[in-house]
Amino acid sequence: KVGVRAGFRERKDVLVKLNADTDVFAVAFDPSPSAFDPADTVEEVKRLCAIAKRKKVWLLDAGFTSLEFVGSSPNRQALFAGQLLRALKESAGLVEGVTWWSLRDDDPEAWRRNVWGAREEPEAAPPLPERAFCGLIDRGGAPKPALREWVNGVRSLPSPK
Repeated sequence: KVGVRAGFRERKDVLVKLNADTDVFAVAFDPSPSAFDPADTVEEVKRLCAIAKRKKVWLLDAGFTSLEFVGSSPNRQALFAGQLLRALKESAGLVEGVTWWSLRDDDPEAWRRNVWGAREEPEAAPPLPERAFCGLIDRGGAPKPALREWVNGVRSLPSPK
């Protein structure tokens, strides 16, 4: 099967065109906590399924940061994880798969170096990357509340046919 990974906030006309030309409707579902309420997850997934029509949907790199600096928290991340799996159950089989961004939080300094490259001036360094804190387990190995939501949600899904 062939698909193109598009951002879920991509313009609707672009998503409709991609849907027409591919076998799988694949969308990166990685909302920013400053612009997205986790309580809206189910409605957003329904919107994407409506664009996909009857084509199977893959939600790729789903994740929500737990970084409090940007207005999130481990509990908001857990709410997103639980709502995402609720949306999967309510999608009437249209969502064929979901992948979470990362099992473990990343080292934000390594993220800065690898993603943005070395900066000569410290003030030019970008802010802490939200995506470095999207793991279900923190950097020390402790499970975050989102891991419990994810595991419980996955266990409650119907068995694949």
